[in-house]
Amino acid sequence: MLSFTVEKSWTEEEKMAQGEPKWKQAADWILTEWEIRPNASKPKLIDEASLKFNLTPNDQEYLQRNLKKPTKA
Repeated sequence: MLSFTVEKSWTEEEKMAQGEPKWKQAADWILTEWEIRPNASKPKLIDEASLKFNLTPNDQEYLQRNLKKPTKA
């Protein structure tokens, strides 16, 4: 049996269509934004992500509690 793997970079719309949870998409977006804007505050980025990904209050609270800003190695 032939087996192969295809790697693809998914757009945000494709991720939503594939059923990836909104909070996960938002977390990925926030982590990327922190690379671009290292001085941005977590609450501000969560607010922006909330609008961009239509997060529920529970999603926002989850991100606030669990998302950590990466430390530079």
